[in-house]
Amino acid sequence: MGGTIEQSFETSSGATHDLQLPLVGDTDTTNVIVPKSPLGPLFPPLVVRVAESGGSLPLADRVEVARPSLTGSGSLSWAGQQYLFPSALWTDTAAESRNQFLLLAIGAALGVLGSLIASAVFEFLR
Repeated sequence: MGGTIEQSFETSSGATHDLQLPLVGDTDTTNVIVPKSPLGPLFPPLVVRVAESGGSLPLADRVEVARPSLTGSGSLSWAGQQYLFPSALWTDTAAESRNQFLLLAIGAALGVLGSLIASAVFEFLR
């Protein structure tokens, strides 16, 4: 069985992104997306293998935390038995670099502007 959920599970804050996908699999205590065996409770499947994918990642992105561990390094993909409840936290390093440069430029501009204002005030008071 397979399917696609056309909904965003990602939250972003600046260069940091967080993904929490829904529970997929077969457990007795949770409401799951994947249905039980079509033959009913008398003929359950011997093995339940589940896989989830959150899409691919750009090459420069850095995965900070992924639970359970990812199946590969180029995408947000998980595989396991019985059920999965995957989550990941990653950083867009290109956006992080732009933000750091912008912070440096604003700090330098404020420093120069502050020193010009201070010099003008001291000249005026003299």
